[in-house]
Amino acid sequence: MKRRGQLWYVDFIIGVLVIAFIGVLFAKTIIDVPQRETDLQVLGSDALTISNLLMSPALQSSQWVNGQGKIGLVDDGKINRAWLNNFLTLVESENGYDTSRQLFGTNFDYGLYFERKDGTVLNNKVYGGVDSLDQLSNLKAENLLALNRVVYVDDDGDGLGDVAKMVLLVWDYGDEKITHQRICQRIEQEDLCLLIQDLFPGYHRGCQCEWPVSYCGPPNPTC
Repeated sequence: MKRRGQLWYVDFIIGVLVIAFIGVLFAKTIIDVPQRETDLQVLGSDALTISNLLMSPALQSSQWVNGQGKIGLVDDGKINRAWLNNFLTLVESENGYDTSRQLFGTNFDYGLYFERKDGTVLNNKVYGGVDSLDQLSNLKAENLLALNRVVYVDDDGDGLGDVAKMVLLVWDYGDEKITHQRICQRIEQEDLCLLIQDLFPGYHRGCQCEWPVSYCGPPNPTC
């Protein structure tokens, strides 16, 4: 009898763990869908804001590196090369890319380039969070939006300019985050941290390391 009772108890514990696991997956499912929609809405709003700013005149372009002024690249319908050079100086300076995101008012990452009618890219350069088209094509972003705007670029300085396409890409922090903040909050609120630590140690570590507020205890020493 005693052994049968022990087996029943073990089966009961396993059953509880399975139910808890299903509960966590269910919570992830019902939370992720509306959260993903919200993330995409915010991403789209930020992408539109950045695009509109880029298509407008600049303010205090020499002070962008100090976090002052307003980023803009278009003057009288054309890309202003001086502003474009100041923008390049900004994003390639120490902490300059983060400063540019502050000036744009976004927490997302971005990159932009100018594509001529023949398909070539101005200066063979991507401005922003990456430096090249190869890096853009290899992004592992969870959400990514692209906006195209038509601009005039005066490559040869003849004062006329040629039609080009400004391609702006805005993406989230990518799939290097394995957790979802609201799920980590839920796990902590429901006192499931020890269970998650045993069943999904990687996810438990992510909850501790991937967010400004550490969930399920103090930050992991390996963060």
